[in-house]
Amino acid sequence: MTERRLRVTLRELDERDLDAVAAWAADPLVTTFLTWDAHDPNTAFRWVRNARVEAQRMPRRVWELAACDADRKVIGSGRLSIWDATNRSGDIGYVVRRDRWGQGYGTAIAEELIEFGFRRLHLHRLWATCVAENVASARVLEKAGMRLEGRVRDHVLLRGRWRDSLLYAAVQDGDATWRG
Repeated sequence: MTERRLRVTLRELDERDLDAVAAWAADPLVTTFLTWDAHDPNTAFRWVRNARVEAQRMPRRVWELAACDADRKVIGSGRLSIWDATNRSGDIGYVVRRDRWGQGYGTAIAEELIEFGFRRLHLHRLWATCVAENVASARVLEKAGMRLEGRVRDHVLLRGRWRDSLLYAAVQDGDATWRG
């Protein structure tokens, strides 16, 4: 039996996504391990507006994208940032609304971001971090094909407490394939 890959489409965020963004961004369970607290709809508006501004920058270095399911409903978002254009490296991040947790959407978003970074942006290295206690996110990164490289001590100040992060990465091989 073969495993069916869940289909997620990534597209530019825009104003029609405000309600979806506001819903997951205001959910304290969704933001438990994120560096920003659950917030109000005005913050969601600013976030979408900033994503639109980033989309217009040249050269572009940040892609903050809506993640849509097969029915074109926004179920989360994915971000890819180029940190070092010379060395062709960047990082990815994602968020999934709570009612879609445990269904493979996080992994599907991460896989799409990795493919985008390697195939469209021709990056050599992509990395991601997650708070060490965030077992679900660590599993997403592993299932997406990233390899654990180590633990970064006191990496992020989260809710007034320093937390360690786990560092995952994937590297593009010369033959247009990638490996964790």
